[in-house]
Amino acid sequence: MKTLSKNAIIGYSAGIITGISYGLNPLFAVPLMNNGAIANYCFNCHISHSNPKYRCN
Repeated sequence: MKTLSKNAIIGYSAGIITGISYGLNPLFAVPLMNNGAIANYCFNCHISHSNPKYRCN
């Protein structure tokens, strides 16, 4: 059996974590939208964290 390098182990771990977090996104987004949050507003708040030019109220 071939042994995996350290980079391969880190890559597989990052891929698994990314897949899990992407899959759990609706679990947190649906309650927000049921309480009146607008999808565009949620997206704009995400943008504001990466670019200080945009702000959320």
